[in-house]
Amino acid sequence: MITKSALDALFREATGFHKTTCMLASKFIGVKDFNHERHQPIPMIVRASDGMFYRTQFKDRRADAQWTADAEAYFTSLVVNGSFSLELHLKHLHGLVEQQETRGHDLHQLYLELSDWTRTELEHIFQAISASQPLIRQQFEALREEAGLQFDWTMNDVLKESAKAFETWRYSFEKKTVLSSFAGYGEAVFAMRTVSTQFISKTS
Repeated sequence: MITKSALDALFREATGFHKTTCMLASKFIGVKDFNHERHQPIPMIVRASDGMFYRTQFKDRRADAQWTADAEAYFTSLVVNGSFSLELHLKHLHGLVEQQETRGHDLHQLYLELSDWTRTELEHIFQAISASQPLIRQQFEALREEAGLQFDWTMNDVLKESAKAFETWRYSFEKKTVLSSFAGYGEAVFAMRTVSTQFISKTS
């Protein structure tokens, strides 16, 4: 069983990668005061097998222009940091809620290894966020149609599609023909952090 000090250190590291992901996302969204403590929609991106990028639209036209200029360089960093953040948050849930250590980088496998109770709680929060902010789902549906995505807006599906994002995107210069999507980060990470916080408050 993982110790409390190790769990605390793991959560701090997960938070660090989450903050970095938010900082990278803010460059494209045009939001200077990007608060990592609460839910923030993060750009969704797909790289098709022909190397073409698809992503959700931004309200700020200047941010769109910035995306066009810097897309590949910055979105690669965003996806790699975001993927590792999700991985560490999942591993924190394993240690905190399931009281077991786990290894691996596959986000979907880490998710499936959580208990039914934990997955149900995560899905509930994930969907509650989406229901409270309809634009998130609308942008996903538009992106799904444009890029030809074949998955639904559920915690399970977005993690399944992003399962190997860390591996694929950190070597993106070698794998231009690999279809890869990264969607639902803001909703998924907020759900994980909420479950962790609520669990700690109930057991402390």
